[in-house]
Amino acid sequence: MSDLRIQHLVLDRGIESITHAQTNAQQALPQGGGDSLLADMGVQGHMEKLLRQPTFDSQLDAHLRPVLEDRALLQPSGSREALEICRQLLGEAALRYQEGSGEARDLGRAVRLVTEESSLRDMAQMLRSALYQG
Repeated sequence: MSDLRIQHLVLDRGIESITHAQTNAQQALPQGGGDSLLADMGVQGHMEKLLRQPTFDSQLDAHLRPVLEDRALLQPSGSREALEICRQLLGEAALRYQEGSGEARDLGRAVRLVTEESSLRDMAQMLRSALYQG
């Protein structure tokens, strides 16, 4: 950031703090021990309250983050079982449609993709095991 010089003032840093001057009210130290800190008392500054308000990014992130009902899907065995069930259900659904229809073609592609995903995961596990063994 370039230096901004106004007569005898040099502004080479950004805003470090915001203070509000109160002419009528006197500020006194909080009652209690002289060794207690404001952070210990749970007092938040005005700037911290402003910064904790939800922003558009935090709202967007909250809406786009997937909600997992079954956290077992994050485990390798749970995801493998879910992929196998998905492949079976897609295969059964593809058999219900006529051969050559658009739905059967799309479901067949989905079955192939899930099968490829499953085989890639198996290959990655095999390579990981080979690396661990040395």
